[in-house]
Amino acid sequence: MISVLISVQILDLDISAGIWLGKIVDFIPNILIAVIIVFTGIILGRLLGDLIKVAALRTGLLNGAYLGRIVRYLVLFVSIIIALDQLGVDIAFLKEIIEIVLAGLLFGASLAFGLGARTSVSNILGAYYAHKNHKVGKRIKLGEAEGIIIKITDHDVSLETPSGVVIIPAKEFNEKSVTIIDENGK
Repeated sequence: MISVLISVQILDLDISAGIWLGKIVDFIPNILIAVIIVFTGIILGRLLGDLIKVAALRTGLLNGAYLGRIVRYLVLFVSIIIALDQLGVDIAFLKEIIEIVLAGLLFGASLAFGLGARTSVSNILGAYYAHKNHKVGKRIKLGEAEGIIIKITDHDVSLETPSGVVIIPAKEFNEKSVTIIDENGK
């Protein structure tokens, strides 16, 4: 390309052709850098994808291969976006679309987690108040269960009853009334 540009100038050809060729020559480094960015993204995506796949399989995660593939293509996608930016393509609109999609995905995941963890959270809060208001060895009655508290964990309370040990979810201590029975059974 450089030799063509020099030839155009030496032969004193049309000046617009020289300017056009000059712009192409000036743009070649950006093209090379964009190609290097994409190839680096391909290699890095494969390495990270394989690393995540192996780590997930070693920890017993069932869908480790899918997770590795998702990471591989995500890295490739990001490298293509960076390469397009290097070439001078305006990617502001694409960035905004990606931000909206990611915000929607994160909102959906947090909503699913919040709804799924609702019972666990209420059990944890119930256990907190059960620890605060009741002690091991205290005789109580909660609903149909009557017995002595033998253990209070982060999620449940164990009562020793005449028929055996009854495990009550800790949230029941917040949702139902607890009757405390003294040592004489009154």
